[in-house]
Amino acid sequence: MADFRSLEVFYWVATLSSFRRASEQVNTTQPAVSQRIAALEHEYGTLFERRSRDVALTERGRVLFGFAERFLSLQAEMGAALAETGRTMGTLRLGVSETIVHL
Repeated sequence: MADFRSLEVFYWVATLSSFRRASEQVNTTQPAVSQRIAALEHEYGTLFERRSRDVALTERGRVLFGFAERFLSLQAEMGAALAETGRTMGTLRLGVSETIVHL
């Protein structure tokens, strides 16, 4: 089963058509990106067609790309929803002695 980080790496490789550019986008090394893609391909089959200067999605890759987009979108939505519930809203009033203010 693919984890979120691997799906994120896959998404950026597919979007940028490059392992190197994807590694820069996700702040990791190119070998780490290659390793994650290799693990995904071991599990799901060939996802990319390797060309001389870039990569392109195979049919299986296009299917996984749709799921990866939805997973990442849902993860961002979840993060935003949970961040909002943890915020304190309203007015905060502080009482401060005048002697402290003048220091």
